[in-house]
Amino acid sequence: MTVFFFFHLFVVFTMSIYLFIDSVNKTKKEIPVLGFLKKNIYDSNIVRPYMVLSGINTGYGFYGINVATNKFFLIEVLDKENCLVEKINVSNFKTKNSFQRFHTLPSWLYNFKVETKDLRDELESITENDIKYFDLREEYVKKVFKHILKSYVKDIKRNKGDTYLIKLITVVPPDIWKSELKKNNIYVLTEYNFNEKQIFE
Repeated sequence: MTVFFFFHLFVVFTMSIYLFIDSVNKTKKEIPVLGFLKKNIYDSNIVRPYMVLSGINTGYGFYGINVATNKFFLIEVLDKENCLVEKINVSNFKTKNSFQRFHTLPSWLYNFKVETKDLRDELESITENDIKYFDLREEYVKKVFKHILKSYVKDIKRNKGDTYLIKLITVVPPDIWKSELKKNNIYVLTEYNFNEKQIFE
């Protein structure tokens, strides 16, 4: 048990240092030792499942610099003049258990998009297969947003020319060092715009 504790502490500590150095490393040069641990050990097929299950890969840890914040979906219905008609909070679940299960999806999608960007940034040159792979990941996220949106707007009154905006939002910006914190402010992490034909085709 002691060995496991120190292993976990070592992973959290080294990941925290790596993330801190990487966040201020504007030249994106390789970080000795820590870079090797991150790419060859922590991202390996053996250790990565542990990183995901323990939550370390999403900024978990008392020593982490990127503590995960809650993220939510918000739907806005706009008329043909682009005026706001209705706001829909994606949280009307019948049971607490179903809400808790769904509640992890927004953060997972955000982390998935960040991971896609990191993978793209790490490549020195991008091949045609790489472009297809990244496009596929982006299309996957877009389809998830679309189906969530569809499930919420299918029963509301719809008018010709309405458009539907689904946003992934948080109350704390992803990088507090680059954004000015304001009380009761909403930060939009990503958003997609659909018309009725795109949703129900």
